[in-house]
Amino acid sequence: FFVNGELPHTACYGDLVLNVAKLIAFASINMTFYPGDIILSGTPAPAQVAAGDVLSAEMDVMGEMRTVVRQAS
Repeated sequence: FFVNGELPHTACYGDLVLNVAKLIAFASINMTFYPGDIILSGTPAPAQVAAGDVLSAEMDVMGEMRTVVRQAS
């Protein structure tokens, strides 16, 4: 994902605590997956974000998702 258009860090699948198959198996214990579902597993290292920052992620097939960080009330 990007923070304000910048890529804060990069990682590979080998950096995951659980491999993809184990991640899906673990998640599917409590939920049913449907076509188009997405599993978001977090980042390999903490990303520093603040109120007003724009977080974005995109996939070629799905398009882009943007979220503006807001201060908790």
